[in-house]
Amino acid sequence: MAKKITIIILNWNLPDDTLECLESVHKIDYPNFDVIVVDNASTDDSVEKIKKAYPNITLIENKENLGFAEGNNVALRYALNKKDSDYFFLLNNDCIVDKHVFTYLINATEKFPNGGVFGPKILYYDDPFTIQAGSSSWCNTSMMPKPLEPPRTPDFLTKQVNICPTFFANGASILISKKALQKAGLFDSRYYLYWEEIDLCERIRQSGFEIYYVPKGRTWHKVSKTSKKKGLSIKFYYTYRNRFLYIKKHLSFRNKFYFFFWRLPVELFSMSRLKKIEKQYYKNYLLGLFHHLKGRYGPLEKKN
Repeated sequence: MAKKITIIILNWNLPDDTLECLESVHKIDYPNFDVIVVDNASTDDSVEKIKKAYPNITLIENKENLGFAEGNNVALRYALNKKDSDYFFLLNNDCIVDKHVFTYLINATEKFPNGGVFGPKILYYDDPFTIQAGSSSWCNTSMMPKPLEPPRTPDFLTKQVNICPTFFANGASILISKKALQKAGLFDSRYYLYWEEIDLCERIRQSGFEIYYVPKGRTWHKVSKTSKKKGLSIKFYYTYRNRFLYIKKHLSFRNKFYFFFWRLPVELFSMSRLKKIEKQYYKNYLLGLFHHLKGRYGPLEKKN
């Protein structure tokens, strides 16, 4: 019997995107999967639209917006307790999937049984010949992940690219094994948005599993639709605040010393010279650093 996959889709005030995502999901040619949609306390008609269009899927309604990390954790806990799944496929609601995506991902799990996470090739929805996320590594100079695959590969439809280890798999579409989650734990809810999948991949690797990139599996991503609703400068806040948390959790003393006494001052100086229109990015970088030093994580809007 084919391995069971539970697809988890998180929605927040974007029902039309979620319905388009679900439409593509229901065209997948894999024989053994089910779907959980988590609504993160939408204030529009998301729940009604999803229920009407897909009355038979599992729909979990959160009472507050828990962010990406804890929003997905709610579904993962439910699935770990109620489902007999072997794998969990986390899929952004602003993505659509290729109908063969699970065929390639499950073939990869059989070829590489030490894998805990498998990431497909993620392409831009509006520019389907350009890669948003593929294979990656960690850069000890920038203290950030860096892509290893060229962003635009016109021959990617025919080019043979092998499955390979990667630093992390992008959370927009990511297959995670049940065994890896049970050993490494769920997402760290402190991240709220951004870097949570990088942290989880690192913990899964530390638990004895490998992270693999599966280039023949494909999804198309509209890219940060939720972030655009909040504003790009807010995305900047979460990206850098959570980067500080990741560095604190996972880097060696030597790399932390390099970051805080060289890389951080260089970044602060560079951002202080930004044009006036970009000053909000610098302010949110500083706010993210301040909140990290205070140990304040979770949503930016929370009250202390």
